[in-house]
Amino acid sequence: MFDQWQKRGQEIGVIFWSRSANLYTLAVVESAKNNRIQLRNGEARASFNLTGAVFKYGPMQTWPRWPSPPIVEVAALRAEFENGDYLE
Repeated sequence: MFDQWQKRGQEIGVIFWSRSANLYTLAVVESAKNNRIQLRNGEARASFNLTGAVFKYGPMQTWPRWPSPPIVEVAALRAEFENGDYLE
């Protein structure tokens, strides 16, 4: 999947949830190799080490709490880490 996004130069929505920080952005997959994904947008780059991550693909709910907009389901790829962090 990462290879397809990289070849198309497709901009994707990225959410990284962590106990210490959250990241929300639109980015292009710049590289996906050696258990690492590198993302780039016009102003910044981010790199994630996906070693040991468990991947899920399918409908995921977004905006789950009021006063945010209603819950929406989107097809997403999620990488879940042992420590509870995840990249979607």
